[in-house]
Amino acid sequence: GGTVFLDEAHTLDVKAQQKLLRVLQEKTVRRMGTTKEVKVDFRLVVAAKPELEQLVQNGSFLADLFERLNVLKIDIPPLRERPEDIEPLVAFFCELYERETGQKKRFRTRTVRYLEKYSWPRNVRELENLVRRLCIDSTSEDIVPEHLDARFFELATASPVASIKTRIDNVMKSELIGALETSSSQREAARKL
Repeated sequence: GGTVFLDEAHTLDVKAQQKLLRVLQEKTVRRMGTTKEVKVDFRLVVAAKPELEQLVQNGSFLADLFERLNVLKIDIPPLRERPEDIEPLVAFFCELYERETGQKKRFRTRTVRYLEKYSWPRNVRELENLVRRLCIDSTSEDIVPEHLDARFFELATASPVASIKTRIDNVMKSELIGALETSSSQREAARKL
């Protein structure tokens, strides 16, 4: 009746893939050291970095298992393509730090703006580790840009994809707000847009 989360499914070897496929097909497992099959009922959530479909095509992932797993697919783009998520993530990680230590820390808005321009090659884990390190290192409650290291101030590290996406999002937001402000209803604004 629960949920099993399998991270990095792309790293499963063929033998493990075969065993998982059998469990999903037969809905039974055999506990270590026994020969008795036990019925199971669970939801399986799987995460994989490369596209599993590509792994199926090159023969390193079982097609039958892929079809069993590919019921509902959710693509989460890398953090560099969604800078709008950085501010709420930073707030969340600060909240976790406060719960663990009892120390309140907060990132100033201008500090977050520097983080939004960074390319985040190691994704959300890199952001989480940075927030934790800055919370530990900072003697004050506020984390300011001066606490950041040089990589956050170099234009070369800014993601062109993120900055283009941000500009497009800002234009779309501006158009939407303008249409809503000059219309008497949402329906009228939708027609204008």
